[in-house]
Amino acid sequence: MNSDIRPDPWDQFDDAASLIAFVNRKGGLEAVKELLVLAYSQPVPEKPWLAPAAELVACTTRERLEELADKLKKLPKVAELVRAHAVTRPLEASMCPYPPGSTNARAWHASKYRRAYKAS
Repeated sequence: MNSDIRPDPWDQFDDAASLIAFVNRKGGLEAVKELLVLAYSQPVPEKPWLAPAAELVACTTRERLEELADKLKKLPKVAELVRAHAVTRPLEASMCPYPPGSTNARAWHASKYRRAYKAS
């Protein structure tokens, strides 16, 4: 076993919510704001259907941040801060990877609609 290999410090966090809770505990709300800006403010491509898939995945949607805020409900101020940042992010439905009006785009939007309907 090589003694030069160190454990990854990110392994201690189960998900983004636990990382945000840790940052809040160590640095307070200002540190959480900074983390949100650094980690969750990827610019949205003007034409998502022309963007590479990796670029679309890197864009955080409003729904993802709202799910994150739900996980942080035991920290109401932090959850409120995450929700406030979520409002600045695009809706998942606006990130369609297919050209507008195409058959694939219509199928993709129908799929999103069905998922939203099942969830409610």
